[in-house]
Amino acid sequence: MTSSGDLQTQTFYPNGDTFTATWDRAAGSATGTCSFQVYDPDNPFDNLQFNFTFTLLEYTGPLTYTPGSNTVAAALILTQTGNPANTLQGSIVFDKSATDRFNTLTNHPGVWTNAAGQTFSFTNEVFTRDAAWPTNYSGYVPFADGNPDTAGSDYRLWVLSIDDTNDVNGNGVPDFSDDPAGVAPPAAPLLSLTTGPTNLWLTISGDVGHTNEIQELDSLTATNWQTRLTFMFTNDPQVVKLPLPLGPTAFWRVLAR
Repeated sequence: MTSSGDLQTQTFYPNGDTFTATWDRAAGSATGTCSFQVYDPDNPFDNLQFNFTFTLLEYTGPLTYTPGSNTVAAALILTQTGNPANTLQGSIVFDKSATDRFNTLTNHPGVWTNAAGQTFSFTNEVFTRDAAWPTNYSGYVPFADGNPDTAGSDYRLWVLSIDDTNDVNGNGVPDFSDDPAGVAPPAAPLLSLTTGPTNLWLTISGDVGHTNEIQELDSLTATNWQTRLTFMFTNDPQVVKLPLPLGPTAFWRVLAR
């Protein structure tokens, strides 16, 4: 990979000189080389070339999150590839964009810690979902100091990539940025009615854990359903005792909430 640009300096080289950086790394290798060349268009004998090696540092691990309509709260535990003793862990909170909440998020500033208990504070940056890889979100994590063991502030800019293949509702948006799934409505209850010597027995089959209202009406042409009993559905099926109707006809229905 080659990158180029203009060199801005007020020392040996005047502004307007150019540079070229050529990066080379074998596939799958953590190390590579870079050739950095500075060109002086007025005097080619002043051209300089610097060659150095570089090493990519990679941390991987699980990220758990709680999806929200406007905010996503997450926590991660990362382990350095090839050096499992080095870890980073902590929480990170994202705000969804008001105009593009499925694809654009901004993290809150925060602090992570390593295995030695050292702290790594970071500021906010924008994370975007990749159109070509729609399960992937990525953005920068700018540390104040990415290596507290050295005197200077270094290893400051990192890239965090989040890959979420979860899509509960199958709409193509990962659960990480999708609207949170609401509580599923209870299934329509199934009813059966039997008579006893002094009462009726209403057997109800449905979803446990929901509130049920038994309503009664003396004519199907009427609309004024009257609630006779409200209870929590704890067993499936559940049998409820009802009084005998006062009139010649009666109708019952159950509303599950």
